[in-house]
Amino acid sequence: MKRQMFLFRDLTCPTCAAKLEASVRKMEGVRSASVSFATGSLTVEYDETVVTPEQIAQVARALNLSVASIVDRPQG
Repeated sequence: MKRQMFLFRDLTCPTCAAKLEASVRKMEGVRSASVSFATGSLTVEYDETVVTPEQIAQVARALNLSVASIVDRPQG
């Protein structure tokens, strides 16, 4: 399992944040997804053999959100 934080410049809508979290949680290989609206970030724990960071970013782009950066997060 891999854990990463996706940071956004344009996560300014609470409804969009909720849609992003729900959409990523539905992805095959995603164990957990949690959006922090306050920090404009999405933390995802996923099976890297099933889903890629690019596929997660594509879900964000489909919601008109752009990923500013991706940061590895330690497990735990």
